[in-house]
Order: sequence, then structure tokens, then C-alpha cells
Amino acid sequence: KSPERFATVELDAQEATSFELGSRGSKEWLSWNISLYHSRVSNELLTATELFGISGTTRNYPDRTIHQGIEAGFSLSLFRNLFTRSGDALSLDGSYTYSDFYFDEGAYDGNRIAGIPNHYLNTALEYSHPTGLFINVNLEMIPTDTPTDHQNTIYQSSYALWGARVGLHSSKSLNIFVEGNNLLDATYASSYL
Repeated sequence: KSPERFATVELDAQEATSFELGSRGSKEWLSWNISLYHSRVSNELLTATELFGISGTTRNYPDRTIHQGIEAGFSLSLFRNLFTRSGDALSLDGSYTYSDFYFDEGAYDGNRIAGIPNHYLNTALEYSHPTGLFINVNLEMIPTDTPTDHQNTIYQSSYALWGARVGLHSSKSLNIFVEGNNLLDATYASSYL
């Protein structure tokens, strides 16, 4: 049954004091981008659902929450000296996020904020031929269980998804490819309320 009425709720502005430190750069064979951050959040906007996710309410959490972590990305050209003459290339690209989001006070003090994985990894290894042919093997992974409720009693299971892409870079504006995702047929939940 669909909700019969909708109501608006007056919310306070979410506010945060944040500190961030980072580095971005590149060398001939490597580029990177990394940042470390810490935020103390007041009046965080949190949505809770009822009726199996059919209806939800967004409210301010009345006490402080903490958001801190690391965001990192890199691109690495492998075996560059071996392939320079032929024009072949082998690259490894990836991103990693560490998120430590938790309630610092109040009813959920010390619990993790639901729906935010501690660790998230996305990486791809790609071979490119001078003709434009490319082969890519990729991995998306959440290696630890993630709470789906603020009480931290129900968890989404960790998962690893392997994929592959084969294609042709035929011009700057046209790529043709065939892609397969979740090639090992993992059972997983990618999102939740």
C-alpha cells in the first residue's frame, strides 16, 4: 500500500567543522591524489525508513557525529620501458576510501552511521594495444560488513565483484566494447535504506 499523505518536516541546517590534508601529484609513470579528513558534524540529516523502505523520514540527529577517513586514487603505468617502442601499454588504476563515520554522543553514541562502508576499493588493470584494442579486468570490493541500521544490529555482507571489458578505441569520440560484471556470480546487496 502506498503512503496516503505526505508531510513536511522543518529541519535545522547541518553544520560541520572540517579539517583536511592532502597531496596530489604525478611522475612519469605514476599519478596520485590522497586526502585525509576529519569533520565534527552538528544536526546531521539522517533518514530512517519504515514499512520495508516504502516510507521514510528525514530528521536532524540532535547530537554530534564524526566523519573521518581517507580518500585515495592512483594511476600507475606498468612496464613502461618494455612497451615504449611498440606502443603497447599496461596500466593499473584504482581508488580506495576509508570511512569512519560514527555517532559521538546521544542515543547511538559509539555506533557507526548506517549505510557507509568502512572500506571501499575499486581497481582496474588494463592492457592497450596501438591498434586501439584494449582488455580490462576490474574489481569492486567492500571487504568488511556494513551496518544497515544505526543500532548496528543488522549488517550488509562484504562482497567482491570481478568484471572485464574488451573493446576498441576507434577514435577520440567513439569506443566500442563488451563488458561483463559480477563474473563470479557473487550474491550481494549494493544499496539499502
